[in-house]
Order: sequence, then C-alpha cells, then structure tokens
Amino acid sequence: MDLSKWQERFSFFWYNDEELFAYTQDDFDAKAKKFSESGITCVITFSCTHFRFTMYPYWDLIRDCLAKLTKACHKYGIKVVEHHSSHLTFDPLNQEDWDYMERILNLRHSSIDSWEGLRSYIGTDPMMEGKPLSSFRQIDGRTGKWARTGYHGYCMCFNNPDYRKVYFHYLETLYAVGIDGIMTDDVQYFGDGNACTCEHCRRLFQEKTGYTLPAPEDWDAFCSDYSNPVYVAWKRFKLESTRDFQFAVNAHFKSLGYSMLRPNYVSAALLDNWTAYPFEAAREIWDFIFQENCFSELIHASYLWFAGEAAHRFAMAQRKGVPSMSMFYPNRADSIYLSWALSRSWGQMYLGTFEGMDFSREEAPYRNFEQKHPDAYSAPQKVCDLAFYHSMQTRDYTKDSNSYRKSFLSWLQAAYVSGLLVDMAFEYDDLDQLAKFPCIVLASVAMLSDKELERLGKYLENGGKILVSGELGKYREDGSLREEQEAYAYLERHTGNGSLIQLPDGPDVFQRAIASDRWVPNPKRVDAQPSVAELLRETSGVSLRQALGSQKLKLESRFPDLYASCFQSCNQSTYNIHIYNAEGFLKKEPHTVGHEDIFPCYDPQNHYTLDDEIRLTLRLDTKPGSVILYTPER
Repeated sequence: MDLSKWQERFSFFWYNDEELFAYTQDDFDAKAKKFSESGITCVITFSCTHFRFTMYPYWDLIRDCLAKLTKACHKYGIKVVEHHSSHLTFDPLNQEDWDYMERILNLRHSSIDSWEGLRSYIGTDPMMEGKPLSSFRQIDGRTGKWARTGYHGYCMCFNNPDYRKVYFHYLETLYAVGIDGIMTDDVQYFGDGNACTCEHCRRLFQEKTGYTLPAPEDWDAFCSDYSNPVYVAWKRFKLESTRDFQFAVNAHFKSLGYSMLRPNYVSAALLDNWTAYPFEAAREIWDFIFQENCFSELIHASYLWFAGEAAHRFAMAQRKGVPSMSMFYPNRADSIYLSWALSRSWGQMYLGTFEGMDFSREEAPYRNFEQKHPDAYSAPQKVCDLAFYHSMQTRDYTKDSNSYRKSFLSWLQAAYVSGLLVDMAFEYDDLDQLAKFPCIVLASVAMLSDKELERLGKYLENGGKILVSGELGKYREDGSLREEQEAYAYLERHTGNGSLIQLPDGPDVFQRAIASDRWVPNPKRVDAQPSVAELLRETSGVSLRQALGSQKLKLESRFPDLYASCFQSCNQSTYNIHIYNAEGFLKKEPHTVGHEDIFPCYDPQNHYTLDDEIRLTLRLDTKPGSVILYTPER
C-alpha cells in the first residue's frame, strides 16, 4: 500500500473571472503560497468554465490560465488535478434556461456578459475538427432528438468517435501545461434515462449483443421493461460504454508518455445509478475514491445519508489500496469543523470547498492536527461488527430495485444509529475478502449470480454469520427467476460451522439527504424530514444487536446522537476511536432547516463541548497500555 497518498491534503483551486482575466503570475504564486502555508499538497481545479464545451471559443484563454496556475503550484510543491465536465453544455431554449445559467455563473463569480461574444455564440453550431458540435450529442430514445439534461442543456455521446477525437485532442493541450492529474467529470447518459440511441450506439449495441434498439414510436413499451432481455442488455451496454470511455482516457494519456492522477467521485451510489455513471465499473483506475456530499444538501441534516455512502467509498477504496475521501461544501467555522470531523470519523480524507471560494486558512487547524497524528490518519483499517452486501446487480437490473434499495438503506442506517461498526461487502469480493467480516447482512439482495451464492455458502461453511432480510436471490444474473426460497434453502444446506439468521421485518424508512437550493441568491428554509433514528434503533437496530450477540465497540452516554467509530492503525500499533457529537441535528417533530443554522452543539468560543461522562467499551484480544484523548482544541 502506498502510504504517501494518505499524506496528501486536498483543496480546490478556483479559477473564475478574476483569475482568468486579471491574475498575473505573481498573483497565482501568492495564492499557491497560501495553500502551501495551510498544509495543502494537492489541489483540484474548479472553474466557472466547468461546462467546457460551452466555453469552446475561450479554450486558449483557459489553457493559459491553467498553465500559470500549475506553474505557481509546482513552485510550492503542490500537485494540480484539472477538473471539468467532459461533455455537458448550457443550451438555453427560453428565459428560464438563461436565468439558470446566469445563476450558476454568478455563484462562481462570473456572468454570461463577462465573456465577450458568449451570448451570440450560444445557439450556434460550431465546427470542431470538421464536424458540427451538434453531431456529438446524445439522442433521446423517446423522440429521436437531442437529449436534454437537468442542467438546461445538451450532452455528448461517449460512443461517438468524432466527439472522442475532439475531446482527447483538447486533453492533450491540458497535459502539455504540466498538470499532474485529470478528472473528466459527468461521464453519464441523460434524457431522463432514455439516452443514448444515436447511430453509433445503435450500431455498437447490435454488434455486441445481436439486439436492435426500437424506434421512438415503440420506445415507451420498451423502456423500463426488466422482463425484456433487450432492455436489460441496453442498460448494461450504457454502463460498459461509460466505463470504456474512462479506460480510453487512461490509455490515451499513457500513449503520450504521461502519468496522470485519477481521483474520482460520485454523489450517491447506494440508491440508484440511472445515468450509468461508471464510478464502480472503472474502479481499478481511480487513485482517490471519494464522495460528493452535494452543494445544496444541508450538512447537519443529511449526515446519516452521507454516512451510508461513506461506508461504500471506504470499502471500495480499501479493495484498491487507495485513500477514500469525503467532499463537503462548508461555508462557516462550524460547518468546516463538522465536515472535517465526519470525514475523519468515517476513515476518509477531508476535502472541502464552498462554490467559488477558498477556505484553506480556516481549515489550517485541522490540517495541522492531521500532521501531528499521521498514525491515526494513514490507511486506517476498519474494525467492524458487520458488513452490508452491496449488490450493484440488484440496484441496476431488477424491476423493483428502488424498493429493494430502500430496504437496504433502512437496515444500513439502523446499524449506524445503533452504534454498530459498519463495513460493506461487494458482489465481486472473493472468499478471502468475505472471510474478513464477522457477519454479513443480505438486506433485499434480490439478484445473485450462482457464483455469488456459492461463495456465500462457503463463507457459512467456514464459520461465517449471515443475516437475511427481504427478497434473497429472487433473480439470477441474467434476470431469470429462481424458485421461491431457493437461494435461502441453498444457504441453509451450506450453513456448516456458521449461522444463518432470518431477520424480522423492519420499517423501510431511512433518513434522506435534505437540500435547500444554494444556486439561488437567498436559499430558502425547507421542511425537514422528522428524525427516524429512534424508530430504527428500537426496531431494526434491536434485531441486529440481538442477532450479533455482542459488538466490538460500545458507547454509553445520555446523548443518543453521539457516534463513535474504530480503526486500527496501518502498522497495527494502536486503535483509533473517533467520536463526534450530532446531538440536536435531527429532530423528531416537524421543523424547518436552512443553511444559515448554527449547529446545536457548536460553541464559537470553545468549539464543541460535552460536559458529561462517556463510557466506551472496546473488546480487544489484548489490553491497551494507555488511552489518550486528542482533540483539535487541546
């Protein structure tokens, strides 16, 4: 394992109008120096030019700005990862679309009119290497016309060879300025899930599968019919297409003699993947695996949702032997502290930014704390009570996937709020990996291949414990049905030295992320979902604790929303217990929340205070020689 990656401290380097139009090399040098003094070792660029194809007339300007930025960062030993949307565009069709674009640019310290000629350029169809830009666009299967996105624009198809040629040539100009890494963002299919059916996708799909995609007039009967093998094959084809595109980016820069860092993130992986984003499918090429805890989501009201996603990212990164990271958008001292504390309690590196702004100075105390305790923050090894089996097949290729994933999230959050130490198992894990878990929870894992079922049977035979809730292995990998209870009966026959426990039904409720639109000038207060934490503790949480019999770490306090996690250091010399206080963040009664809320347990003078006794019981094979408390304050 490369421990040096865990010593990286990330931040975002924004380059907006001021940097693009006014900054000199000295200005960039001064900004890079501030990052260095704050302990930052690697920056990811972010810009008002994120939708790069909309900014096609200004590519030379952007490249020259990036060259100065990179030179400045390298002067202070800081790596630079360039990040932009690989294919999204703003394409306003009405005033609402223009207003949306203006709001996005304003929040990123820019505007449409600060770019000379941009208004008149938008709506034209420029030629790019002899091909019109419009010929690159994804096609909506419902209409046979260009697919729209939720970003009020169009998008390109990754199977279009002309688009690939133009984009890869553009990437070459960025590599040439000396950047250290590349994030080709938004590799996704849109059109509300109905893209792409362009000529290239139709041809490749038929070549690979032997199937033919239907015409627009037959699309409604085709779409979302999971009993139709052609529809399921098309969903798989889209995911393979986006995956292959990311592989092609790697192959391209390697062919030029470059070695690029490839960090990558996804906002949510557990509930669905309707855009065919290849985050998991291309997992072998990522150098840093992280989550985006989205810009408009309220940090304090959404932390349980973020925690579930964090378990997924940590486990994914652990398989690859690279760091996991959590990206937040904090904008005040209390939200910076909480974001840092959450990410570190999940075993993740911290990455924070507010749209268009730099908070590296405010983060410095926590960066200094990390540097003082490298043993606690370098490749931590999770101590767990149980691992939840994450089935991408169930999520992506079953008819009732939304229902199954809601049940999965309900059990996952129940374990978390009940103080159990949670990890995650994957459908691609081999038997050696599964054997590391003392218990595996199969919560509504409706699609299981025969090979997966066989591995789980061997896990049981070797002494493992499996807890089952909801549908189990109803579908094989090809979508065919098994006999009722066939998968459970198979595991019963292979229990061996292990134990197989059927969990009672629990409430299929979970704490969703709560958002208040930050793209508008004055974000509104929104109705918050009343907390379901107590309900989950008293129902599914009780069932899980009873089935386990004991737990590795127990925290006793009068505060139910005081959470602890446990990791062993990479050299196995210490156990590191992380405690954070979320008391009062979630309320049982109906209420409203907003981004301006000061977090309940935050004291601006003393930061977080907890004047009460906490009792921690950690079950270990050996007694520790000493116990030491460290906090950023003292």
